[in-house]
Amino acid sequence: MSLIAFIDGEINGSSGGMVLNVLVKDKYDMEGIMHFVESVKYGTAGMVQTITIVSLSKKKIDNPYIHPPIKDRANPDGSFDFGGKKWLELILKVNLTGEEE
Repeated sequence: MSLIAFIDGEINGSSGGMVLNVLVKDKYDMEGIMHFVESVKYGTAGMVQTITIVSLSKKKIDNPYIHPPIKDRANPDGSFDFGGKKWLELILKVNLTGEEE
């Protein structure tokens, strides 16, 4: 199964992000998800501030996640047009700065 990771960071005062696939057994595979988080954390030398892991749902969910940098692309019902209407379900959000959110 593939989950989606929103990677948000900062380098030299400029912020940015990227989207990566996270290959795991299922959305409850915390060992696989945490392995991904640790790999990104150590592979980016402190540039990453947050990692947000989501799953895509073809069915409307009660409380869809809307990632702040792409909120202007969300439909009024909280869905996104990702090759058809899909909702994001928040699985895990990790702050790597050491500050609590």
